[in-house]
Amino acid sequence: MLFLDADSTPDIYDGYMRYTEICIVNGYAKNQTVWEENGRVKRLLMYVEDKPFAYLDLEDTIYPQYFTLPVDAIKAADGVDIHFRFVIEDVYPGTKYEDTCLTGLVVESMGRRSH
Repeated sequence: MLFLDADSTPDIYDGYMRYTEICIVNGYAKNQTVWEENGRVKRLLMYVEDKPFAYLDLEDTIYPQYFTLPVDAIKAADGVDIHFRFVIEDVYPGTKYEDTCLTGLVVESMGRRSH
């Protein structure tokens, strides 16, 4: 991904919702043993509006992982929905089960819609 200058600060009151960060909790994060027994995601391909946007390479950890999105790369005007899709490209195998788990995935945003 190409990241823009850190000096680029969007106008959060211009009516656009900007997507800023992705937080992922990998695997079945019930406890360390269950997490190790089940498969985890190693690489995700992120699509925005059905177009490939980025690969997200995840560490093999039970702790939350954060991916900062480039400023203004994904934004939606008032009344417009953005569609995201994530495809598992590679996995870390579990010690007991052949499944692949993901406890949580949140796409954070900022800004206000104009009314």
